[in-house]
Amino acid sequence: MLSRVFVLHFASSVLLITVIVIGAFVRAYGAGLGCGDDWPLCNGSVFPSSFSFDEILEYTHRLVAAFSFFFVFYSFFMVVKNRFL
Repeated sequence: MLSRVFVLHFASSVLLITVIVIGAFVRAYGAGLGCGDDWPLCNGSVFPSSFSFDEILEYTHRLVAAFSFFFVFYSFFMVVKNRFL
């Protein structure tokens, strides 16, 4: 069971580093408002409506950040569950 938690922690770490790297690209290219002001939607829709570079970059950043949130949360849950059993 410990190896499964290690793999989960490793995947969470990789996703968090990916969020940081993509966030740096978003900042460098000035694509912070690629999806507009209406978070969590992207210019009023769930998926990007036009396929501009700014929109795709910002949407990818949001998607990876959401996945990393769930991985970190599940990783925390697994540690707490295995610690107190």
